Amino acid sequence: MSHKRIGLFYQLLKVMVPASFFYYYRKLKIITQKKIPKRTPIIFVSNHQNTLIDPFVIGIFSYRQTGFLARASVFKNPVVAKFLRSLKISPVYRPRDGADSHLKNDEVFKACFELLSENRSFTMFPEGSHDRTRHLRLFKKGFARIALGAVEESNYNLKVKIFPAGLNYTDHLYQGGDLLVIFGNPIEVSDYIELYKQNQAKAVNELKKEVYNRIKELIIHIEDMEHYDMIDSLREIYRPEMLKKLKLKRNKLLNDFKADKKTIEIIETYTETYKDKTHILDNKIKEYKISLKQLKLKEKVFVKANNFFTVIIKSLLLIILCPVFAYSLINSILPYLFIRNFIKNKIKDDHFFSAFKSAIGMFLFPIFYFLITTPVIIIFDFKIGVLFNMSLFVTASLALFIRLLFRTTILQWNYLFVKYTKSDSFLNLIAKRSEIIRMMDEIVETNTANK
Repeated sequence: MSHKRIGLFYQLLKVMVPASFFYYYRKLKIITQKKIPKRTPIIFVSNHQNTLIDPFVIGIFSYRQTGFLARASVFKNPVVAKFLRSLKISPVYRPRDGADSHLKNDEVFKACFELLSENRSFTMFPEGSHDRTRHLRLFKKGFARIALGAVEESNYNLKVKIFPAGLNYTDHLYQGGDLLVIFGNPIEVSDYIELYKQNQAKAVNELKKEVYNRIKELIIHIEDMEHYDMIDSLREIYRPEMLKKLKLKRNKLLNDFKADKKTIEIIETYTETYKDKTHILDNKIKEYKISLKQLKLKEKVFVKANNFFTVIIKSLLLIILCPVFAYSLINSILPYLFIRNFIKNKIKDDHFFSAFKSAIGMFLFPIFYFLITTPVIIIFDFKIGVLFNMSLFVTASLALFIRLLFRTTILQWNYLFVKYTKSDSFLNLIAKRSEIIRMMDEIVETNTANK
């Protein structure tokens, strides 16, 4: 891993990435349980759900000039490899990467030791690959070996800390989702040194286990993979009820996180205790989701204000904002189509969609806006050109809001239509949802009584 000073490109990203996140995410919340020191050797360890977005998030919001380690297979393409290295991302090799993989890793580990000895930091994703499942997969032990090895290399004088981080995305593919980032309390590697001197393998495994358990607390983690779909659906369906029971306000990312964690904890206790009854709840969830799909509805429609007055107000607001959307569309259609076609034709793995949309968009849109501003400055004057350029960014932000508002309003109109026509399908849907909430109330009450 290169430990040269962070270059201009990286510094530029530290400005542009947060700006692009402002456009990409509807809500963004960063929580740091303990202040991250500036001049301390740190290894950030995180779950890995969203390809290149994850290192961007850790690198920017840790407020450290941090490098990254990633699996060597993503460096096969020379262009991609050059881009990754410009972001201070270095390869970690696995046995499948060749007979000399351990020798290459020795070089990487040595570079990491040097970084830590200079009181710098880097990030590792020990799951080894990305995955959108809300389940923390088993860790590789590389980060623990590096942390303990660096302390040993310094003759046990280096005070290395491991900061666990949890990344929680509501939508990994499209704009308009939410992102909650939680940096947990640091783990002192020195606490494992005595054990390391006696038994290196045991110390590595114990440190790996502690970090794993810490990160599980910082993310939405579903342990029961057998009933994963059921539990993932229930945490969303039952969230409003759980927020009430926990006396938490709605529309807060951290509160939603706490409610979801509690719901998952209770359901997993239930599935473990009442294995013979779990299939009943599972079947009801499956039937409910089929009904939702048939009526072209989504669960979120039940937690928003769904009356004619509210939807009419939203519709009128859309009409008023139509010129703003048209203005932004005219001035942004070319870069938008370029990114869309690039993603469609070049990116086969949809896990990378959001990463490339964000990465390309953060450069392409400002460049394009600058190009179309230039003739305005030439034809009119500099002040008008500046105002025009500012209008492009402001209306682009409004256009994203309008698009989300349009989708929500259409969904709510559809809800009102099926509700007031009182179709059998809709009445059946409501009955299924009420039955699921009733069953969950009983499960929660039983769980509470048993404690």
